[in-house]
Amino acid sequence: MRTPGREHRRRRRVGRAPAGEAGVLGVDPGSLTIGGDSSGANLAAAAALLARDRGGPAPVAQVLEIPALDLTLSNAEREPDPGAVVLTFDELAANVERYCDPDRRSEPYASPVLAADLAGLAPTLIMTAEHDVLRGDGRAYADRLAAAGVPVTLHEWPGHVHGSHDMTAVVASARDWQAEVDAFLRAAVGAGR
Repeated sequence: MRTPGREHRRRRRVGRAPAGEAGVLGVDPGSLTIGGDSSGANLAAAAALLARDRGGPAPVAQVLEIPALDLTLSNAEREPDPGAVVLTFDELAANVERYCDPDRRSEPYASPVLAADLAGLAPTLIMTAEHDVLRGDGRAYADRLAAAGVPVTLHEWPGHVHGSHDMTAVVASARDWQAEVDAFLRAAVGAGR
């Protein structure tokens, strides 16, 4: 049986960011990156903002794929091509409804594209799909990052739908998509050392 003091110390130690224990974990803090796709890209962008705002470990790069970055849906495309869309605007709106209270959707950690200041974030790769209602979120965030002086690369992939970047076994350009992400991260990690 653990005493309350030991449990508290254990939780605090487990919850600490890996960058804070780089030596213990054998992690190079100069190679910390962050990323995600769709709602995961939302979480990654929010975590990068939070780390910057609270003096947390700074990633050397972030990769945001088919990102959902504006829960107010002001950048979402209604239907970029109804015949090729996997995620519809109505499905996106329903997902947002389940995920976040309406009065919190414009907060920067819910909608990173609406943050007042994006300066000081890591170089960013944003990958969007031609037939995706979230394509506008990626464009808007890339524009805001560039205006804030953050190095950003936006690649809009023709012919792709929401999630097709993972179909590397059947979509040749999905392999190219993944190769671009890998190259970006390798370059960022190499520059961070």
